[in-house]
Amino acid sequence: MRSLALLLSVLTLPACVDRTRDPAPQPCPELQQVIEVWERGAAAIPWDTPPVDFFEAEARDGESPTDEPWTFAGFDGRVRGFLTHPDVDDAVQFGSVTYHRPTERMLAATMAEGSAIDRLRALVVLVRVRAPRTVDDQWRVLNELRQREHAAEFAVVTDRMMTAFSPGAIDQALAREPGGSRYGTPAPYQWAIRAAGVTQHRAALSRLTELSCSDALHVSLAAMRSLQDFEGNDANAALAECVRGWQYDAALGAAHALLVRDPERLRRTLLDSEPPEEMRCYKGTLLAELEDPRAVPILCETVPTRAIMDRAMFDAIERLALAEHWVAIAGLPRRVRDEQRERAEQIVEHVLARLGLPR
Repeated sequence: MRSLALLLSVLTLPACVDRTRDPAPQPCPELQQVIEVWERGAAAIPWDTPPVDFFEAEARDGESPTDEPWTFAGFDGRVRGFLTHPDVDDAVQFGSVTYHRPTERMLAATMAEGSAIDRLRALVVLVRVRAPRTVDDQWRVLNELRQREHAAEFAVVTDRMMTAFSPGAIDQALAREPGGSRYGTPAPYQWAIRAAGVTQHRAALSRLTELSCSDALHVSLAAMRSLQDFEGNDANAALAECVRGWQYDAALGAAHALLVRDPERLRRTLLDSEPPEEMRCYKGTLLAELEDPRAVPILCETVPTRAIMDRAMFDAIERLALAEHWVAIAGLPRRVRDEQRERAEQIVEHVLARLGLPR
């Protein structure tokens, strides 16, 4: 009988445990909606949520600087429109033109300075659409939300977002070809490039180096910027390869990083590589920034083709010229444009006097 009683008690134990176990806490309605937006995007926001006309609201914001600015009000119709048709900045700005993207700007500002729940909402939207300009802020805010007051409560969402930044997810994204065109690369691909840098995913360094030499403008710029996020000899070697790729702003950005981090590596890279004709002047200006006289023949050759930057080029020729460069300098007044001739003649006189050469 005692054995039978013991057997019965063992068999009934799981049922007793199940009855007394506290059920897993369910997210509050606010967090549940955040989860749904992360998983379903715009479909999680009701269509009757104002403002209904997203595109009209965008146009109104652009009419004048005196328009009332949009303030974040949770998952409204404007956020729904943004999720449906995300209009986001490229990872790295090219040129001096700044585009008017008020929804992305407000989401970024809310992510940085809003209440805890609004920061989470804005973060979910920006990561969901893979907005590449603010990846570094997204990563920082995600980690802050995982460590601060509401960390345990928000984990049901932040744990899911961490998967987007995982090495596996980044590698999978970067293994694909970028798509797009020379001047247009999909935002999610740019986002993955920058995510590799901000998360210090060092295993992606080789792929980033390759992408920094891409002839797709925004791919090379994003990859160059991510290479700068890493430190050490391997990162500097990667930046040097980016310079060798001579992809316009990407190569120049990498070169200026090396000018600070490893100037001798930059010097060797410049002297050992031959840029395309349209970039040859930059080889000269970069050598000049290293105070290397070997810049002078390149500058004398290319200065007639340049405007605006030609002032710095002339100054470098005057400062760095050696006697061995005299033939190239003496011919400058005949080779430059009319508006450059007076400065070229001044250089001839100044170099003659500084070097004490015969007339």
